[in-house]
Amino acid sequence: MSRPQIAVVDYGAGNILNVLRALEYLEVQPQLVSAPESVSAADGIVIPGVGAFGAGMRGLRSTGMDQALRESVVEGIPILAICLGMQLLASSSEESPAENGLNLIPGKVLKLGTSTASPARVPDTGWASVTFSRSTLGVSAGDTRDFYFSHSYYFSPTDRAVVSGSKIRESAEVPVLLEHNNIVAAQFHPEKSGKEGISLLQSWIQNCKP
Repeated sequence: MSRPQIAVVDYGAGNILNVLRALEYLEVQPQLVSAPESVSAADGIVIPGVGAFGAGMRGLRSTGMDQALRESVVEGIPILAICLGMQLLASSSEESPAENGLNLIPGKVLKLGTSTASPARVPDTGWASVTFSRSTLGVSAGDTRDFYFSHSYYFSPTDRAVVSGSKIRESAEVPVLLEHNNIVAAQFHPEKSGKEGISLLQSWIQNCKP
């Protein structure tokens, strides 16, 4: 059986190497791509990233990758967006108000809040429990899994029906896993989340048929 070819989008953001290693561990064929034409031939697309929203969008636009990703959604190619990659799917971000996002999932990226009584740290870095609101990616609705996070902003979608998983921060529910059409978007880092992260990646890869 042939292995799916996964395009990992390189737009100048960090953490790409960890994603490549995780995919190689799962015996797929990851290819680091920065040319728009490269994604249309892929069986699946990963948009990784750690960094700032504005710089990320400028990186995508500089090569025309922004439009290529929009076309890939129309073509139905499975897309997995991680951390900053997830936030770039939004319409806009408080981090870079002058920059428009990809608008592939309508919504806004907001800064994580802190209470005055017992302020939580920002960036929010470390392990946290994610509760799944629907059965997806090998996890049943209502189940809880632990994943690794490092973020100062979060994606607040216009339509809450796209939220598949959330975590609790200062008694507030924060969306951390979104699904819309052929897009899966995770605020956490599955590539840094041990066996649970690898299991989630493996389930997503099963949707990428060569």
